[in-house]
Amino acid sequence: MIDGHRYIPNDDPSGKTSEAGGRCLRIALAHDWLVARRGGEMVLDAIARLVSRNHEIVGLYTMFADERARERFEKIGDRADATGRTSTTGAADGDVCERGVRELWDAGLVRTSTLGKVPGALATRRWLLPLYPLAVADLTKQIAREHARQPIDLVISTSSAAIKNLRLPPSAGGTATPVPHLCYCHAPARYLWSQADAYTTGSGGGARRLGLALFGNALRRYDQRRSEGVHSFIANSAFIARQIKEHYHRPAIVVPPPVRTDFFTPTSGAISGNADVTTSHEHALPPTAAVNSTAPAPDSPSTSVPSAATEKPWLFVGALEPYKRADLAIAAAVIAKRPLIIVGSGSQLVDVQALAAAANCNGASITVRSNVNDTDLRNLYRTSSLLLFPQVEDFGIIAVEAQACGLPIVARAEGGALDTVIDGVTGILVHDSTPTASPNPITPEAFAAAALRCETLNLDPLACRRNAETFSTQTFELRMLEQLKAIAPHGDWRNPMDPSARSEAGAAAPFDGTRTDAAPAPLAPAAPTPATGA
Repeated sequence: MIDGHRYIPNDDPSGKTSEAGGRCLRIALAHDWLVARRGGEMVLDAIARLVSRNHEIVGLYTMFADERARERFEKIGDRADATGRTSTTGAADGDVCERGVRELWDAGLVRTSTLGKVPGALATRRWLLPLYPLAVADLTKQIAREHARQPIDLVISTSSAAIKNLRLPPSAGGTATPVPHLCYCHAPARYLWSQADAYTTGSGGGARRLGLALFGNALRRYDQRRSEGVHSFIANSAFIARQIKEHYHRPAIVVPPPVRTDFFTPTSGAISGNADVTTSHEHALPPTAAVNSTAPAPDSPSTSVPSAATEKPWLFVGALEPYKRADLAIAAAVIAKRPLIIVGSGSQLVDVQALAAAANCNGASITVRSNVNDTDLRNLYRTSSLLLFPQVEDFGIIAVEAQACGLPIVARAEGGALDTVIDGVTGILVHDSTPTASPNPITPEAFAAAALRCETLNLDPLACRRNAETFSTQTFELRMLEQLKAIAPHGDWRNPMDPSARSEAGAAAPFDGTRTDAAPAPLAPAAPTPATGA
């Protein structure tokens, strides 16, 4: 049953019990759509890997799935983290087998809505917004059928759209209480709540404006009402926790997404006075490495700005969608007369390419690259001068990946950047100059000036790296385990891949979303007070 928002298990004799006394649970995962491998999918993959170590994943339910996206998810056996771990690793109590999104897909466990199987629906999914409630209702029925076959103990959704609005069947034990539902919320649907204006610009903006005018109010009522079915919300940043409180009137614990700090590392010699952190995992900068006393202070000015012939390019990385503001990045680079590399793809790709071509005709140097693999992206992080981050982002994994490679960030002082960028230490935060004058008050001139200032500060790559390590995959797993224990305490939530997780000393407290202007301290558990959507 549910006591407040805490799940209390019924007396259920089914399910295996571990030596620690917790049961092996049957867990369903749910995600809005599987059409690419971006930040939201990385979180989903990390959650799947975490829960599959001790529990059975019975299905991954999604409104739309693009079979071509399957290949973008690596097989776990092809990966290695800083410890060299792969899919099956000997633990103290036996072998542990993980299953990520790719393994679930290969096993036929990705369940798609009927709407998603209609010919042409995948390509036009953005225009099918009014039909999302039907797709979610269909997935609700699929979950109910699986639950009737054998009870499901827990549903975990990762959502920035409608999938959190599942209406779950009663849990096992003869009560009317629904199966517990834990939602990792990347954002309340942006097109309905926080960024509706941004979605009415760019290619197709007029049609989207008409659609939101016709269906927006009804969809907002639906989204707000059905969110009541979520037993516990997790937000990816303090910014999103506040939005969950504002729109759904619910508290949320902040658990920042996992960042692959074991893969995204600085180049040889980039960290002054430290060993090579890129040639092997053994040489990676440890989380508790002390700042070298001979390294320059984070805010010490450089002796010179790179010359035009030798300067490194600026970098923009992200989905090319209206709210990402690639146009602002281009305009800032043109004003500053700096080369810019844009990495991404999306509905605005053609528009961004046209903007870049027009700028280049006037003497600029703007390059647009799509389908960049992780190794090439890491190289771009390592060889660029700074990352432009002009959008209001929910969290912004890209900004942390860049910092993990020692790259400073020039970011809009809103959204997740307030959690991830330390102003004057790991980057520059650009504040709105006229916050009530327009929906996009930051000007290209202001962004260009901030980026030029960032270049002159010569920010310490080690400070960037140390800040990024506080968002590592290991820290994410420990914080998620605490939330999983809270909603389903009868499950076996030991982490066999990390022995420190078995003791209170190894636990990580919920992220409190606070940052200081001082250089980052060595990695340590976050402050003990949970962040809510107050």
